[in-house]
Formats: sequence, structure tokens, C-alpha cells
Amino acid sequence: MKAVRHRPCGVDALMSDLSQRRAAISIRGLTKHYPDNTVANKGIDLDVFDGEILSILGPNGAGKTTLVRQTTAELKPTSGSIRIKDIDPLVEPLKAKQLMGVIPQEGSLFSHLTVPEHLYFLAG
Repeated sequence: MKAVRHRPCGVDALMSDLSQRRAAISIRGLTKHYPDNTVANKGIDLDVFDGEILSILGPNGAGKTTLVRQTTAELKPTSGSIRIKDIDPLVEPLKAKQLMGVIPQEGSLFSHLTVPEHLYFLAG
């Protein structure tokens, strides 16, 4: 699995002082053990900063869906922590979901919209 970061034009200049950056999404030690002894997302540490767009890429079975489902509180992690703007999505799932936009791989909603238009629409 590979995480790819995208920043809209001008964001790098605004975020040049690393000491001022605060993670919008912070994941630490995230692991999921399934009942069949499958281990997914063993020890993931990830920060996504304001203004970044994160793409999660990888082959089938790499743990992409597990990571997204844990981040959105649809699936409880076995261990580790997740914070969305300092909110624990397992404790306050609705509040956390209001702060994020997720586009699933099947998410080709409108054929007439461009990729940036989809991002704008779905992140709204």
C-alpha cells in the first residue's frame, strides 16, 4: 500500500514553516487483527496536514479499505489511535465524519465532472 500526497497550488508556500503545521489526520500504531488471524495495517503511522489530499494506492488485499474504514469509524482497530482534528472518531464518529471527505474507488459519481470538481464537491 502506498500513500500519495497532493497539495493544491499555493499550499506549499503557505505551509513552508513546518513548525506551524498541525495534522488534520493523525494515525499512530494502527493495527487490525481479523478473527481468521489476518493482520491488516500493522503499526501504521500517518499524518495528513491541512490542505493536503491523500490518495491511498495498492493491490487488492493491501489494506486500503481497512485503513479507510478504521479512519471513518466503520471498523474498530485492534490497536492504535486515530485523531481527526483532535477528535477520536471512535468516540465522536459523526463529528469526525463532518471534518473529512472520502471518495471510494467506485466513486465515479458524475461523468461530466473533472477530478478537481469531484474533489471540491465531495470534500464540501
